[in-house]
Order: sequence, then structure tokens, then C-alpha cells
Amino acid sequence: MSKTIVYYDEHCKMCCFIRERLTSLLLPGKKHQIEWRHYEEAPACDLQDKACGEAMEVLLPSGERLRAFYAVRKLLALTYFCWLSPFFYLPGAAYFGEKAYAWVARNRYHWFGRTEE
Repeated sequence: MSKTIVYYDEHCKMCCFIRERLTSLLLPGKKHQIEWRHYEEAPACDLQDKACGEAMEVLLPSGERLRAFYAVRKLLALTYFCWLSPFFYLPGAAYFGEKAYAWVARNRYHWFGRTEE
């Protein structure tokens, strides 16, 4: 069985909090299907890639990659809050979701701080 791999910023307190919450809210049978990794472990991440680490990325077993809002939308569908997922597909949801995600991502260290490295 292939796993869904989630690349996130382990130096971001908010990101670590979200990882813990999402993991605790995963539907039965889904916890063992998700693997969390620091974004520097992403195959496409190298020191020249400035976008690396700016957004969460999900690598699905099918090989499809989802970033930022789209990654959150996919992960939400695997939790007890999956009933909210259809709202994230409504017209305009992606536009506003991308903007909101970018705003929070830009300010995450300022608002929540960094973990000890």
C-alpha cells in the first residue's frame, strides 16, 4: 500500500500544531496511510528552489502533487471533518482559499514563531 506523503515546515510552530491536530482527526484506517516529512526531504527541493518550504505539499500515491490550499483541501477529506470538503469545491473557494493560505503562510513565523532547530 502506497502512502500519502505530506511535506511541511517542521520549524514552524503553527505547522507542527496543524500536523498534530490533523493526525488526531484522521478517519480510522487513514493514520497509517499518511507519512509526514520535513519539506527539505522533498525530491524536488534543493537549495535553489525558493518556493520550497513556502507551502505544504502533498504527494499522493498516484504521483499527483498538491500544494498549499489544494493540499489542505485534500487532507481535510481524510478527517472527521470530511463533510466540509464539498464547500472547498464551490465556485470561488479556490480563489479565496489560495489568498488566505498565502497570507497565513507569509505571516506564520511572525504570529506563531519557530521551533528550536
